[in-house]
Amino acid sequence: MTALAEDISQDVFIGIYARCSSVQSEKGTVAGYLYGITRYKVLRRIQRERSMVSMSDRDSKEI
Repeated sequence: MTALAEDISQDVFIGIYARCSSVQSEKGTVAGYLYGITRYKVLRRIQRERSMVSMSDRDSKEI
């Protein structure tokens, strides 16, 4: 497993632990809940990485 996958997995399980009292089992399955949270975390990570700009790339273009 890559470091990125491990980070996301850890974020998912920490999020589940923090919100375990608010999970409503009658609204879906645990697998569906896990999938939804994981999907959200992955999309947020992609979005965050796209918005970052490397300063070294920017500086080399100005030279």
